[in-house]
Amino acid sequence: MAKQPTPLSEEEKEILRRGRVFQFLFNTEGWKLYREVLQEQLDIAGTQAVAIPEGIDGIIQSVAAKGTLKGLRLALETPSLIVQQRQDLIERNPDYDDPD
Repeated sequence: MAKQPTPLSEEEKEILRRGRVFQFLFNTEGWKLYREVLQEQLDIAGTQAVAIPEGIDGIIQSVAAKGTLKGLRLALETPSLIVQQRQDLIERNPDYDDPD
């Protein structure tokens, strides 16, 4: 008698759904443009972060620049991390039949 796969939790189903959507998105022209624009903004923010003056104004600008860089990196990297979560879940559940 074949072993039935363990049912997925709602959280796991959501991981699979999000990963599937982002994987589809990666193949679109819109995603390529989005990544290009974010990378340009990241490059600009990085250049501006280097030219920060000294003193209290410089400290404030430095904190703002770091926040900007972190936010842009997060926007750029999060979708790939979501797709990786999906892949990890599928690898941990080999009996799961992914409906790609």
